[in-house]
Amino acid sequence: MNNHLSDDIVAGVLNFIPKDTRYITGDRIKIHKTIFELQKEEYPLLKPFVFSNKGISPISQVLEGTLARLLLARIISYDNPDYYRFKIRKVAGKYIKENLMKDFSEEEKKQLEEIAKKFAESCGEKNERRTRIL
Repeated sequence: MNNHLSDDIVAGVLNFIPKDTRYITGDRIKIHKTIFELQKEEYPLLKPFVFSNKGISPISQVLEGTLARLLLARIISYDNPDYYRFKIRKVAGKYIKENLMKDFSEEEKKQLEEIAKKFAESCGEKNERRTRIL
């Protein structure tokens, strides 16, 4: 049974983001839509993220809180003054591997890796392009 905190789940996904993905979009709507769509693929680890469809796009207060806490914990940071992309901090990657990943089973780690690959395809940037995402 999935008893993981939402923060740990997203940190676990970030742990498996492909190494050639340098940045994650800062576009919160795109992040929410991506996780919402991934939930439909029946990843049990994504169940804590409850979405509201009352607006123009699905929004999860749990996911929004998770992103805010990961920013505060400096797991992710904004890489620019316009807040249009996140950078996964290298020191945070080490922390995630050494402290959080041990709590996930091998099956859950496989799920996180699959989610991360699909998440990176939708929300990742592989190079230094300076195009505005928002």
